[in-house]
Amino acid sequence: MAKKEKPPRSMRIFDLFFLFLALSPLVLPFAMVKQPDIPPGAHCESDWYPVMDSDVKLLIDSTAWDPVREQRVIKQEIFDELLDMIARADSFILLDFFLWNHFQGTIAEDHRKLSTELAYALVKKKQAFPNLPILILTDPINRIYGYGEMAPAFYKELEEAGVKVVFTHLWGMPDSNWVYGTNARLYSRLAPNPNKAGSFVNKPMISNPFIVDGPKISLKQLGNLLLFKANHRKVAITASHNEGLDLLVCSFNPADGSSAHSNVGFRVRGRIALDALDSELKLIGWSHESAFPDQLLPEEVDRIGSLAKTIPISPRGESVQVKWITEGAIRDNLIRLLEGAAPGDEVMIAMFYLSDRSMISAIKQAAKNGAQVRMVLDANRDAFGRKKNGIPNRIVATEFLDLGVEHNISVVWADTHGEQFHFKVLAIHNVLTGKNQICLGSANWTRRNLGDLNLEANVLVEGSELSMHRFKTHFDTLWHNNGELQYTLDYSAWEETGWKAKGMALLYRFQEWSGLCTF
Repeated sequence: MAKKEKPPRSMRIFDLFFLFLALSPLVLPFAMVKQPDIPPGAHCESDWYPVMDSDVKLLIDSTAWDPVREQRVIKQEIFDELLDMIARADSFILLDFFLWNHFQGTIAEDHRKLSTELAYALVKKKQAFPNLPILILTDPINRIYGYGEMAPAFYKELEEAGVKVVFTHLWGMPDSNWVYGTNARLYSRLAPNPNKAGSFVNKPMISNPFIVDGPKISLKQLGNLLLFKANHRKVAITASHNEGLDLLVCSFNPADGSSAHSNVGFRVRGRIALDALDSELKLIGWSHESAFPDQLLPEEVDRIGSLAKTIPISPRGESVQVKWITEGAIRDNLIRLLEGAAPGDEVMIAMFYLSDRSMISAIKQAAKNGAQVRMVLDANRDAFGRKKNGIPNRIVATEFLDLGVEHNISVVWADTHGEQFHFKVLAIHNVLTGKNQICLGSANWTRRNLGDLNLEANVLVEGSELSMHRFKTHFDTLWHNNGELQYTLDYSAWEETGWKAKGMALLYRFQEWSGLCTF
């Protein structure tokens, strides 16, 4: 048999050179573009603040399924608590919510018009108390990364009433979808007239992904959407001279399409609200100065900062401790809690998205160390009327079940019917040692949410017997489907196996690594 001849050296060099030329447009940006640092007000971790157990209030929005009547049963607390905070405020109001819009996706959710109800509550408050500073930070997704014409009408009504609204400057945050984002930062500079309304990149030509039969969006809006970055916080801070400072941190969005979701939150009173306020005011100042460098900072920023110092903070007890944590500090604290889990500890996890590799490892290790781990996960099948493929939760769950029952780890699925099981919470309880630890807020357990990429906010509470009793009671109801309602399904209902599971696992690992995903 004749020996196969090697290609000439010159041809091999030419092939490598051609390959370099072909790939250089994708590789060049990584040499020329520097990723921005996280903004001021991000990656925060406050001191521990002692409070009375009565100063901490666990709030639960629960959606169950009635199999007899074949309909959802919805019980909610968070939004009404937010409205109560607004009603009681007489010093200032600051809100920071990711989704605050009427967008419905492909299937309308008619449970409650949260977006306009909240907006009009603020307008009425401002009309009744014209000197009360009200300041809002929100995500530009609420105007579909466009200008005023894409935002719900109530944003204009808020501004006209004297409520200042600031949209987060997402372009100044690090890219989670880093391959696309790095290239977009370089090549967007080459777009002709990117800020001119009539330019090609600003012409509406693409179907609206948020509103069925809604106005078309432009290439520029689509390009911003594909960055997959967000100010994902859900925070409210209010102050009353008689009742002090109130902080609400939760997984709830005041969006009509989210109105039937299951959510969880804490309303906490006391000094912790000052740390949250400092973080929020820094982000608002940074966003405004970055987007409008030639304009003065909204006067509400300085006014609220000054007013907060005048609010009396009464001494609190030491039975419960609370801490404000954001972005990457959330991951640090969650891992610390899981590393401390020991035999006799009950670890309860309720989560919408779980994909971060360090969190997965920490959960496995907690189970191997002897803790009893139970997880209620969303099956990742519904997103505002659109069907999802089950990534990441369904494939991550297979990793936990592969450990075997000897490691005391088990998973059930939330039984959703169009809505989402939107909890983001870790609770660790031990009745013998008195351990009561709960961490909850906006952060899903993903690289994007815990890696200083999105803006996130959580509260960590230790020592609250009242909150733990309430959470554990609700968690056990979910787990066992106590009563006539159905909350969860057995793991087998959405179990992934065989080659499909292997393919999903590869896709999940690529998406988590690259950021080319919505989780």
